[in-house]
Amino acid sequence: MAKKSKPRAGSLQYYPRVRAKHHVAHFHKFKGKTDSTVKNFLGYKAGMLQIGGINVRKGAVTGSQEVVIPATIIEVPNLKIFGIRAYRKIQGGRETLAEKWASNLDKNLARKLHIHKHKKGEKKGKGKEEKKGEKKVEEKKDVDFKKLIDEICEVRLLAHTQPYLTSLPKKKPDLVELTVKGTIEEQLKFAEEKLGKDMSADEVFKTKDLLDIKAVTKGKGFGGVVKRYGVKKHRPKSKYIRCIGSIGPWHPATVMFTVPRAGQVGYHTRTEFNKRILMIGNPEELKTFSFKRYGKVKNKFLLIQGSVAGAATRPIAIRFSTRPLRKMTYDFEAVNLLAE
Repeated sequence: MAKKSKPRAGSLQYYPRVRAKHHVAHFHKFKGKTDSTVKNFLGYKAGMLQIGGINVRKGAVTGSQEVVIPATIIEVPNLKIFGIRAYRKIQGGRETLAEKWASNLDKNLARKLHIHKHKKGEKKGKGKEEKKGEKKVEEKKDVDFKKLIDEICEVRLLAHTQPYLTSLPKKKPDLVELTVKGTIEEQLKFAEEKLGKDMSADEVFKTKDLLDIKAVTKGKGFGGVVKRYGVKKHRPKSKYIRCIGSIGPWHPATVMFTVPRAGQVGYHTRTEFNKRILMIGNPEELKTFSFKRYGKVKNKFLLIQGSVAGAATRPIAIRFSTRPLRKMTYDFEAVNLLAE
């Protein structure tokens, strides 16, 4: 039997181990090279299954043999492009310069944003009283980006998911900014064409693309140092067994941040690199599958090699790989969906 070992359980790379601020993760950097105009997307984790196929990678241990590996289904309903946002550079970063919204906004977007429409004859500032903590957003339609082109440093698309097209029991959409490739003029032209329309995953990804996945992991609640950091237990006759021997010296009289302590386990934002797309499929291919705590897949889906962080129904942020691998362990010409 293999020896139980957790050498990286106490890694300070993941410090502090706190709960994520929001259940939707977002990428902030996009350095991956791609032929696609859009560099990222958002989907929902449905579940996992096993796939089989012949490994055609030359030089592999399992080369020319049939192998069975785990894979993850991420349902990717079309994203609705509801706005364009232009940024300008400032000292220490950037800020929003201007925004333009589509005229045909989805009614479910009001569940996420409190959109205030000015009626004819109504003075600005005289509307219904806002609830506590509710953000008031006015519709932004008339913006001429051509006049601001000298100040613009980047253009991004404002999009929202459509969870009501899936088996999820929710209607409130999740928001995401889509990064666009090209010069400022090319970005603006593409954004104007897509404003108010749907964008499918087919337009962004293709089979065998390498992706980076960012998501919030499964929450495990409050845990001790043995479960949280893999600390070795004391001998059975010890007064305390599941604890560390000492939290620090008398002098300096402080507890260092490197000392394992009990606390939150899971529900952390984590990024995984180089996940390969094995297939971009249609819902008809998963007719016989129903995933636990998710249900049927009703839209296009990505079949991702290996596991993906997060529980079923969790939003998954996807982008093109920023540090792509030269070789992968498996390479399939075709895959068969076997079982959950």
